[in-house]
Amino acid sequence: MVRINFVVASALAVASFIAPGAFACENECRLYPVRFLTDKYTNLLQTNLATLNGPDRTRAEPLLAVVLSRLPGRNGAIDQAIFSKFHVNCRDMPPHRSPDEICGSAKSIACYTPWKRRNSVFARVHARVVNVLEDVFRRTDGEVWQVMVEDVRSACPDQCGDWEQPFQTTLLQWEEREHHDVYKGHMPSCEKDGL
Repeated sequence: MVRINFVVASALAVASFIAPGAFACENECRLYPVRFLTDKYTNLLQTNLATLNGPDRTRAEPLLAVVLSRLPGRNGAIDQAIFSKFHVNCRDMPPHRSPDEICGSAKSIACYTPWKRRNSVFARVHARVVNVLEDVFRRTDGEVWQVMVEDVRSACPDQCGDWEQPFQTTLLQWEEREHHDVYKGHMPSCEKDGL
């Protein structure tokens, strides 16, 4: 009995030591991308709402509140869009992680940020936000549908391109902070030959 408890305790200790290095983007690191993108989409949607007049705006306001309640938080629409794809343990430990590896690290999420990249984090999030808009605004038509769904669908990446750099930089800083002993003050890079 004592021997089994020792083996179980040893296994848990080893797992807790290995896990933080294998899956770096947890807790605050996981909350940051969701918060960043929720703020960006909130601004975009509120700007669009402001263009509606009279009864259209009155119909759209409570629906927008529903949309905004579905985007943030753990397991919210944005979190699911990112972490349903970027959740597995990384094969390589830093600094040897390839910028092409899809895993749960902050570096992987940062390197897959760009709109035009295959499996883009931003494209996945945008598609999920548009799905939420379609679901919530499904009983509307005319100007409300156009402004709150179609105009948002077509807004990105053209109007959202300036989101990439601050998002990517902050996540690379998270990667460096999580593995400061490996990066030794050097910022990880999404370049093939970078850290």
